[in-house]
Amino acid sequence: MAPLAPALLALALVPALLEDPLPNRPGHVPSTADPFAAPRAPPAPAADLAPPPARAAPPAPVPAPAPAPARTAAAAPSGAAAPAEGEPAARPAPGGGPAPSFLGGASLGEGGMAAFAQAGYPVLGAAWAQGLGPADDAGALLRLDWTTSEMTVAGLWRHELSRTFSSRLGFRLGAGLWADFGATWVWEGNGSNVGLQVAPGVAWSTLGAGPGLLTFSLDAPVTWAWQRGMGVALAPELAVAYEVPVAREVSVGGRAVLWWRWAGGSADVPGLDATIRGAGVATVTWRAF
Repeated sequence: MAPLAPALLALALVPALLEDPLPNRPGHVPSTADPFAAPRAPPAPAADLAPPPARAAPPAPVPAPAPAPARTAAAAPSGAAAPAEGEPAARPAPGGGPAPSFLGGASLGEGGMAAFAQAGYPVLGAAWAQGLGPADDAGALLRLDWTTSEMTVAGLWRHELSRTFSSRLGFRLGAGLWADFGATWVWEGNGSNVGLQVAPGVAWSTLGAGPGLLTFSLDAPVTWAWQRGMGVALAPELAVAYEVPVAREVSVGGRAVLWWRWAGGSADVPGLDATIRGAGVATVTWRAF
């Protein structure tokens, strides 16, 4: 029996060595396969087992535009270029601005309304005007020469003829009733009278002289007296005025006048006519609108 034992053991091991390992063993390689070949890729999953598509990322937020830098200067008027940064703002043009003038060449502008008063030697007076358009004013005037007791109540019209950045040229016209009450406390030969007066004139004003408005004017009032045989008086006036704003709606100033009066017939005032005389008044203008 001893010699048969190794032979029987070899016959039992041969079938076991020829049989493939179990398919569920880890690292199992079929006997017919090359153990050194690259591993096969796993089969693609079925369509119904494919993972869901990735969700699109939300769009990135658009940054808001940066706000425009605040302007330090006031907005330029329509049709005018705004001043560059660092440049001084333009000065306001005469008339229609913070401190209007009754004496200058500029109109009040459409919708503007202003009142005026003057007092001095030898005149006291008041006026009112309303802007009718961009270049025309209309109003009324009351004027009293307290040395002769001559009084004028007249309507006013002013028309702006031309303008530049700092100056205005205007035509004005006054027309109305004239009366002389015959006061003799200064002129002994004065007598009472009544009639009509027409006063055309021109005025040129400029902002080029300090903080105020400088005005040169020439007026030529013509008076037609009806009583005591009637008569005519001509009294041209050459004047210079300077007005300074003291508030947005108010300006004050002064006016100096050189005038010469010629008269004939009942319009003559002995001692007053045919001489060059001077006058000076203080003025105030208030712009209501």
